[in-house]
Amino acid sequence: METHGEKATLFHGVRGSLLLEGPVEFRRGWRKKKRHLFLLNDLLVVSNNIHKKKFKIKYIIPLSYLWICDYADLVGGDNRTASKSIFLCWPMENFVATFCTKEQKKWWWFFLQRYINEAKMNGESKSAALQMVTEDIRRCTSACACKAKEDS
Repeated sequence: METHGEKATLFHGVRGSLLLEGPVEFRRGWRKKKRHLFLLNDLLVVSNNIHKKKFKIKYIIPLSYLWICDYADLVGGDNRTASKSIFLCWPMENFVATFCTKEQKKWWWFFLQRYINEAKMNGESKSAALQMVTEDIRRCTSACACKAKEDS
């Protein structure tokens, strides 16, 4: 794991400050994949593991779309792997990222939390109006959310 100051980097035309990078194991269900993470000030880039200084980008995730959760909190702190893991979620995907050491996890947690919060504060409020169709709902506990269907 390496931390970087204001070192600029380029990922497919995306310019930003590289803050942190290092190896990680991504897990979803029983499948495990070795990956490499690059944290920029507004993006998380996930690639395959670096081999001979070449890598293939798997995901480019804007930090404003990313949620994190301490995996040890989800499954209990007794598990050795869980204490080194962070649950990463973004629209349409989620993975458990397991780091080599607890210290690496702490650094990643700190930087991810800080820059996710910053990205969400700086970003525009993203909301969409949703129309709810409630014709098939017979009873509803909230008068604001739906109307009860009248029986004939």
